Amino acid sequence: MTEATTAPARKNERKVRADFYKQCRIWHGYISAFAFIALIFLSITGLLLNHPEWFAGERTTETRSITLAPDTLRTASTNNEPARALAEAIAREVPVRGAFTDGSIEGEAATIRLEGVKGTTDITIDMTSGKAEVTTETADTVSIFHELHRGTLSGPVWRAMLDIIAVAVTILSLVGFALFFLLRQRLRTSLLLMSLGLGIPTATYLILVP
Repeated sequence: MTEATTAPARKNERKVRADFYKQCRIWHGYISAFAFIALIFLSITGLLLNHPEWFAGERTTETRSITLAPDTLRTASTNNEPARALAEAIAREVPVRGAFTDGSIEGEAATIRLEGVKGTTDITIDMTSGKAEVTTETADTVSIFHELHRGTLSGPVWRAMLDIIAVAVTILSLVGFALFFLLRQRLRTSLLLMSLGLGIPTATYLILVP
């Protein structure tokens, strides 16, 4: 292949490379606009998870007593999930915190537990008289941030949001890697920093983590 034929090929290769670099920069900017705020939130809440003593909060607890109507007890008892039906009946009568987690009915007593980001609720019901004691505990601000970060008690919608953020940050990182590899003059430094970013946590885990 002569020099006259290779020159256009090199020019075309440079153009493809430049176009790809331009697209990576555009996508990196767009995804950053979405992901960085979420990443900052997760970083701050992760820091709070690691140092809960920094912002010690107080939980407020309140106990209410109500009596469920006989019809409500009968309807709940015939439900496929009687404990959940009782929890829903209680929620219509008094404010509760959290979503149904578990419950059981043994003899004349029912116990129900609700858990959520904003707090928890413990319910005990006398199935004969319908008298119920509802104890709600409201979460403090730090606890709310903890649960939003972990997503365990946050419900399916918030967990889906965390999944979206995780995918966005992963794509953002991959596009960032592509930008680094396209900059040949910075490739050596980028590879060194990437090696440190992988090596330091790995060595810490293997050597220092009990």
